[in-house]
Amino acid sequence: MKRVLVAAVMLFALLTPLLALAESAPANPMAPRPTVNSITLAPTAEPTPSPTPAPTPEPTLDPEAVAMPARPEDDFRYDSGDMLDEDMIARLDEEVRDYLIGTGELIDTVDGVRNILLVGLDARPGETQSRSDAMVILTIDGNANQIRLTSLLRDMYVSIPDYGNNRINTAWVFGGFELLRAAILENFGLQIDEYVAVDMTLLAELIDRIGGLTLTVRSEKELRAINGVIDGYNYQFHLKANSDFLTKVGEQHMNGKQVQAYARYRRIDSDFKRTERQREVLGKIFERLQEMSLIELSRLASYAVDRVETNISLSGVISLIPVMFNMKDAGFGQLTLPYEGEYQSKTISGMSVLVPDLRAAQTRLRAFING
Repeated sequence: MKRVLVAAVMLFALLTPLLALAESAPANPMAPRPTVNSITLAPTAEPTPSPTPAPTPEPTLDPEAVAMPARPEDDFRYDSGDMLDEDMIARLDEEVRDYLIGTGELIDTVDGVRNILLVGLDARPGETQSRSDAMVILTIDGNANQIRLTSLLRDMYVSIPDYGNNRINTAWVFGGFELLRAAILENFGLQIDEYVAVDMTLLAELIDRIGGLTLTVRSEKELRAINGVIDGYNYQFHLKANSDFLTKVGEQHMNGKQVQAYARYRRIDSDFKRTERQREVLGKIFERLQEMSLIELSRLASYAVDRVETNISLSGVISLIPVMFNMKDAGFGQLTLPYEGEYQSKTISGMSVLVPDLRAAQTRLRAFING
């Protein structure tokens, strides 16, 4: 019962991290479904780097298929658990030393404000260990009747306690929630005690179960980018090459796979633009969930519950219920860290990292969390 309540109350939030997963994550119901509870974490063992995936051959398209990129998108060629070259790390650490010095102050949250860490897990077919490919701090402000979402970009280069500097998403690989929360506390000064981790394969299925969403494709370029992500899914799961392709620009109703592709593509812009689309989708999902009855929400939650992991207690869940249902007209606030213009882009061992200005990030997060 507790798990169903957790999923029902947090359902809109569970979709948030799912939106931000890597483009290559499986979205099709045919995909093997890794369960969150089966993840094996080894915080004290040195992870073994995963090999770079081989190039994916171009699938054969039907004559009437929409024009496609040359190959499915494969933006993320490096696993989140890859170890970075030690010499390069030393040079980078020296170069950005001043950026990685924070204020040393903790963020005190006011009464009525609750922070929950949302983690989207990506365990791909054939893999036994998941990565945290999406990290979002959900702030529920009952005082201001507002939901605030802070996205932590996975390629942020920060201090991981006991592991040195690395990308923030390696914290989950090395030590699960406890290490990730410790990294957030050390770098940003925010103590988070509660979390929800979800299996990323849920996104397309849940969107289908709420009837899809109406979104707008703004250009032919965007149309090709969305279909490029869909094509990658189709190829991976041996589906017809142009299955579920979008065929026009403009406003249209999309199914789960199409919405997922809309939220995840980034080749024609950036992670920051992708985050904006994810928030657009989240807002529409939230609107749809507010229209559903408690019975409908409970059924949807029951479908998702087996792929949800949380440490939120039953009493903690119960305390959320009146807050969430009083937020029919809640406002949405959003923040992405690092903030534009407050980081340095660096390349190390062939991987791009974002070095945040921690002083600026902490100042922004403090003001944002407490409204």
